[in-house]
Amino acid sequence: KEMASIFIDPVAYTIYSFLFGMIALICYTLVGKYLLRLDVSKYDSTKFKMGGIDEKKLTNRQKLVCVLLLILVISMLAPSILPSSIGIIALLNDIGLTGIVALMIGFMVFLRIDGKSFINYRKVFADGVIWDVVFLLSTALVMSKALISAGTGIQPFLAQLFGPLLMSSGPIFFVAIAFALGLIATNFINNMVVTLLLLPIMAVFTAQQGVNLAFFAVALTYLSGMALLTPAASPVAAILYGNEWVPKSAILKLVPIIMLMYYLITMIIMVPLGKIIFG
Repeated sequence: KEMASIFIDPVAYTIYSFLFGMIALICYTLVGKYLLRLDVSKYDSTKFKMGGIDEKKLTNRQKLVCVLLLILVISMLAPSILPSSIGIIALLNDIGLTGIVALMIGFMVFLRIDGKSFINYRKVFADGVIWDVVFLLSTALVMSKALISAGTGIQPFLAQLFGPLLMSSGPIFFVAIAFALGLIATNFINNMVVTLLLLPIMAVFTAQQGVNLAFFAVALTYLSGMALLTPAASPVAAILYGNEWVPKSAILKLVPIIMLMYYLITMIIMVPLGKIIFG
């Protein structure tokens, strides 16, 4: 948003995210069952128990978590639906998404249930936050800003390199090439860097090609999130490669298939739907 000076409607973004997530889940299940023939017998629901907890009955704490999650989602979506003349909506607009989350966390710190504190913030911040990832992301953001600065000349170089190809193509071919570039590059360069590099460049071409910039930014961000092929691709990829439970050969075998699946879902299904969702 900062780099391309665009506004992305939270409601449209939520609808796109929900549809993409459901479609990807269905496709992943079908690919895993019929193409990859994954063995999931160890995850038989009749044998798998969550630490002895009766999964058929929610505790008071679990019910409260569901209610708070619902309130959080409504608070984040309400400013884009209801008029800002309403006092509470004006407040939510002023504090933004970060302020809404901060207020929710502050509320939970003082909340008590069954005679106990709902959350122990010391324990949460000590044990519940993966600080390695936080510092890694912080470093990636700083590096991303440096890479896209005017002094590096990377953006003009990329614009000159791909400009003739992108300008000579139609809207669909332009989107197909741009998404393919983003999906491939994100698996060798940090995904944040890829998005921050490509989005300002592609923003110029989207206007010339008549492509909705909000949809393009969201779709490119989702594809850039499919960064698992190499450890340098993303913090999640680094964790995946550092996990002894997952063989490296399995990653190199499965990730390209999933990358292709994501790309086809985006081009065949989400591009037409995106025109409707984002207008």
